[in-house]
Amino acid sequence: MGNAQNVTLKQATAAYEKEERAYLASLSANKANPSVPISYPGDVFTNGQCISINSATHVTIENNLIHDCSASGIDVESSDYTTIENNIVFNTSWWTAYGTSGINLHLSLNSDGNTGYRNLIINNISHDNGNTQPFFAHGIGGKPTDGNGIIVDTNQATSNGQPYIGRTLIMGNIVYNNGGSGIHAYLSAHVDIYNNSASLNNTCPVTGSTCGDIDEGQIFGNQSNDINIYNNIMYGPKNKLTYSDWANTALTEGHNIMISEGGQVILDSWTSLDVSDIVVGPQWVDAALVANSSFSPAADRANVESPAISQKALVPSRTSPARNAGTTVLDNGAAMTIPPESLNGNLDRRIDIGALSVPSTE
Repeated sequence: MGNAQNVTLKQATAAYEKEERAYLASLSANKANPSVPISYPGDVFTNGQCISINSATHVTIENNLIHDCSASGIDVESSDYTTIENNIVFNTSWWTAYGTSGINLHLSLNSDGNTGYRNLIINNISHDNGNTQPFFAHGIGGKPTDGNGIIVDTNQATSNGQPYIGRTLIMGNIVYNNGGSGIHAYLSAHVDIYNNSASLNNTCPVTGSTCGDIDEGQIFGNQSNDINIYNNIMYGPKNKLTYSDWANTALTEGHNIMISEGGQVILDSWTSLDVSDIVVGPQWVDAALVANSSFSPAADRANVESPAISQKALVPSRTSPARNAGTTVLDNGAAMTIPPESLNGNLDRRIDIGALSVPSTE
């Protein structure tokens, strides 16, 4: 548990302004030699992370309850062979000046030449994360850009100067009520996003803030390469993008349920759907259970911290179009390297769309 409950929005804004001033002063001092690293103090009070991994290999982070971190819930930097599994992460990244998210995988590092799966982000619940402050290096007057549920960030400009060649699997995660996207691949490559449930992200969980009023979609590919997005449920807030494909190369998607509040799928002008996508409501069992979970008082913590609540709320009903509508084959005809399996599993063993399998009476 971090210290976010001991920070106010006003205090976080003051800390951000301090970071900005220090950064601009350092930038001005080094303008004749911009390659010199710029130093800045980093306010621990508002930039504390709960779990931070840096320059490591073969790390597993699993079965943790992580919340109220002023910055990242889980932050993995310049590392390789990372498994992030069965964690619950919420109320993080609210106060930081560093553009963090609930679960961050940043600047992945090549420790060998394996081109198979080296990072796994599976079966996590990440909700109510958001940024109230911009990243200080974006310049005065900028808006928050992150606060995602899960992000794979900049793995093509790694700390050793080599683009990352390993694959990252994001599967079976439940992400909702985050200020940024539910799941986001940014300047990255070789990412498979299978069988996740994303609901009402791009919604600021912090009273008094808009979190930048981000409108990027529930799952968002951004300037990335070799991205596969299949079997996901994306349920967006009213009048915001359901899904976006921005300046990517070799991105394929299909067999996703996509819709926003109000009953329509909302796309930007450069994004189109695959013929296998389904534009219809996911028919959650009880989405109201997770609709107002942000920064809950102590009396409500039992519900917010319980994976059973999120799983019960965001499991599709028996009549949902998610039932048996998933795939194990990509659009190019290749089989998924790891066939998706939903957490509950149907006896017929066919693939449902989303993180959780439709209840079965078979």
